[in-house]
Amino acid sequence: MIIDFHTHVGHRRFWNPSIVEEFTKLSPSFVESMETLMTPDKLIEFFKSQGIDHAVCIADNSAVTGYVPNDFVLDFCKGRSELIPFCSVNPHDPDITEVMVPYVQRHRIGGFKFFPTYQYFYPNDRQLYPFYEFLQSAGKVVMFHTGTSNFPGAKTLYGDPIHIEEIAVDFPKLTVVMAHSGRPFWYDKAFYLSRLHENLYMDLAGVPAQHLMTYFPKLETNADRILFGTDFPAQPKPLRTVIETIERLPLRPESIEKILGENARRVLNL
Repeated sequence: MIIDFHTHVGHRRFWNPSIVEEFTKLSPSFVESMETLMTPDKLIEFFKSQGIDHAVCIADNSAVTGYVPNDFVLDFCKGRSELIPFCSVNPHDPDITEVMVPYVQRHRIGGFKFFPTYQYFYPNDRQLYPFYEFLQSAGKVVMFHTGTSNFPGAKTLYGDPIHIEEIAVDFPKLTVVMAHSGRPFWYDKAFYLSRLHENLYMDLAGVPAQHLMTYFPKLETNADRILFGTDFPAQPKPLRTVIETIERLPLRPESIEKILGENARRVLNL
């Protein structure tokens, strides 16, 4: 089983024009993908053609990138077990928990993604602790963008994984994911923190698969807490090619299986 833990869904109009421009520079097929693949059935068919069985579909919520509404993502994934919706919220909203508790209870939601570098906040802000407590009790996943970004308006200081460690410690039963593995400033930090805490994972979205052993020479030692992700549709290479590159890494077969899907299956209770 292969699971993409980091996919973006939505229509071009949801993202800011500058973001569409940056995505298109990275992946010339970005606009085409937005126009031709953004129906649930077409996306599932496309993923299966690339060897991917399930995908986490992420909402966006920031003035820097744009707004892909939670309701859009939930409707997109509704009735399709292959697609797992992840919502997003404004971390500065003091009523997050009050609003989201009934929302989560009404819908099939795998987790929530936060964008510190775009939403301008530190993940260990105590104002967010009641929401993390709720996510822990509800068995949901929390994901944070980490590392740098080329997008105009991004503020890198908020992307340091060290601000996420405290959450993993204070909420030991909450599954916490560091999207992009701290790229590129904090690869070492993200890797070490993930090894240190059993509930703290790294996803590989946006990390060039051909350089994984250079960035993470001891990758094998942390195979239990690494999640495959493509950052589709902002992935310049065919997804099957990325998968094949990972399959050729000098790792044990069981470690490759964990990275490509087994870890995600466990985290998502699939």
